[in-house]
Amino acid sequence: MGKALRVLAVAVLLLAGRAEAAGRVRLVVMDGVNLEHLVGDDLPAFRFILEHGAVGLANVNTAGGRTAENAAITLSAGSRALGPGANLICRGDEGLESGRADEVYTRRTGIAVPAAALVMPDIALIREANAQLLHTVRVGYLADTLLGAGRQVAAVVNADDDEIRRPSAAIACTGAGLVMAGQVDGALLRPAGDAPFGRRADISAFIQALDKLEAVDLVVVDPGDTARAHAYGPLVMADRREYFRAQALRELDQLLAHLLARHGRDDLLLVTSLQPCRVLGEEEGKWLAPVLAYGKGFAPGLLTSATTRRRGIVANIDITAAILNHFGLYSPGEIHGQPLSVIPADDAVTYLLRREREIAGVYRLRPPLIKGFIGVIIVLVGLAVSALVWQWRRRRLLRLAIAAVAASPLVLLLLGLMPGSYWIIAAWPALAFMLAWELDRLPPRTAMPLLGAATVLAVGLDALGGGWLQQRSLLGYDAIAGARYYGIGNEFMGVLLGSTLLAVSNCLTKRKGTAALICALVTLMLLLPGVGANFGGTLAAAVGFAAALAGLEIFASKKHRKIAVPAGLGFAAALLAFNLGGAQSHVGRFFAAVFASPAEFWLAVRRKLDMAWRLVRWSWWSRAFAVLFVVAVWMTLARRRILSQKLGPNWPYVRGTIAAALAALALNDSGVVAAATTLIYLTMPLLYYELSSSSRLMDSHSR
Repeated sequence: MGKALRVLAVAVLLLAGRAEAAGRVRLVVMDGVNLEHLVGDDLPAFRFILEHGAVGLANVNTAGGRTAENAAITLSAGSRALGPGANLICRGDEGLESGRADEVYTRRTGIAVPAAALVMPDIALIREANAQLLHTVRVGYLADTLLGAGRQVAAVVNADDDEIRRPSAAIACTGAGLVMAGQVDGALLRPAGDAPFGRRADISAFIQALDKLEAVDLVVVDPGDTARAHAYGPLVMADRREYFRAQALRELDQLLAHLLARHGRDDLLLVTSLQPCRVLGEEEGKWLAPVLAYGKGFAPGLLTSATTRRRGIVANIDITAAILNHFGLYSPGEIHGQPLSVIPADDAVTYLLRREREIAGVYRLRPPLIKGFIGVIIVLVGLAVSALVWQWRRRRLLRLAIAAVAASPLVLLLLGLMPGSYWIIAAWPALAFMLAWELDRLPPRTAMPLLGAATVLAVGLDALGGGWLQQRSLLGYDAIAGARYYGIGNEFMGVLLGSTLLAVSNCLTKRKGTAALICALVTLMLLLPGVGANFGGTLAAAVGFAAALAGLEIFASKKHRKIAVPAGLGFAAALLAFNLGGAQSHVGRFFAAVFASPAEFWLAVRRKLDMAWRLVRWSWWSRAFAVLFVVAVWMTLARRRILSQKLGPNWPYVRGTIAAALAALALNDSGVVAAATTLIYLTMPLLYYELSSSSRLMDSHSR
């Protein structure tokens, strides 16, 4: 094995200076492959790339399901897209049910097929499907941009099984549904009785096709064996499934060795999988696909991008941006992907395999545990209300449970230190009740603000440190869902708003300056693109904190208006300045896209409203929000006489938290989540105060 690697290395070094091959990109595509499948002594070319290039794990989300067709069109567009019909890409003279492929294509598009071009007859269907999405998708943007700059694009692809399946070629398709050069027909395959569907890639035929396209700038290559093995998996025993995948990778390794031998000094070789293994995804939560980069601009290390800002984690759409960037054609704001870059690292593969296990573990544990947490919230709130209405005598355990729920977001953040571990199931309630027990030793109005301050401090320090704990917390965000990769997510945004108001609740009437300073710092933290990067959270913080500090006086009092107007203008200017200059977050890129095309704003509004409505209808957090909100309002209004005696000074905290929750609900696409976590820090402390006061009063009467 060592000898094979040395020979391969020598071949690459000898041919590295070939001027005629400078600047080319070869994108090798697999399907149904995870990083762990590429680590083996029987794959010398893969091993060479892993040791001498950069490697990462990619989120493979599309605008629809996890399918090869959707993934291919997503790569062609550089934005999450749909690919109905992307399997069908043919040579012009190939026969279809309704005639020759070029005739069918021309009939549907009115475009004459250039000589040697490959056609996608269903391009109209694909474009129409993407036109209905609530974000801009430019199907074929990659190929159109390269061709417009005088570059050449081709595809050598065939993943046919019992039907025509050539989705990888769609990556090289123009917006008109044409691949200007390449080969996709059955001549690339050979019969093989021991292979999935009785056929296998003819590697020699692929090599011949690639040699003919040696001068082409971008060639997409997919022998299809991994796709056939993936599709054949449900029909065979588990050991045969692994056998077929290993066999397919060995064949692909031979093709990679040929590409490495032809690799020029300025060339770029990219290898990725359209989808990870479906079985590993469903059984172990491993839904991230490998991305390998070798060549110009990619030293050994971990891949990253401005999309994710995370070590070793990228998005599939970043591959599109990386190709365009290689040719100097990347234009910010045109697509959603961001160019790949490298973070130097030793033993990158070992690190990524460990991170993949952690990410997958959190992804599997999150739904049942968070649903259980929400269920506990609803039950405890119901019990607490019953205890207050019917004057239960034994309340201490219930009070401890209420405090444990209020402490849970802090505990879940800290448990990010053991991501994906099943020990979390036991550690979470144990630590939460330990905190509740300690808080119970303190006066209630000291205990709850202290818990709020500790939570603010923990979330803030984590955000300033890059969100390391949030990225690993059950209450955080993950690379598989891909809704957010950095900053402060909506779950912890709500936690931060609610805990901040709880922390300063004793200062809102007597020490407003101190409270205002703390609120300003938290708002700034949410605003900064390198820290919180949460636009909706920043707006919700401004609304909630202003309501807590000034209430309606901000509108009624001329004195307050004189302060509020310039403060509001300064706040708006800061929003733009921080998000349009320097290292932009997704918020800054959104503003840039809106300035380039105002229609993007209304698409974003519709998209966020659609997401918010779906979450309100289907998310368990909507149930938590409803219960917490109703009980908070009930305690504020129906029991206002008691509150006027015991919580009157805390009315600014109550109105501020309700305002922050409602603003978070209205201003975020997953606002119901943020609103619910915000209200944890209002409803639970109010119940805790009531249970504590009533309990002590009963104890004094009983004595």
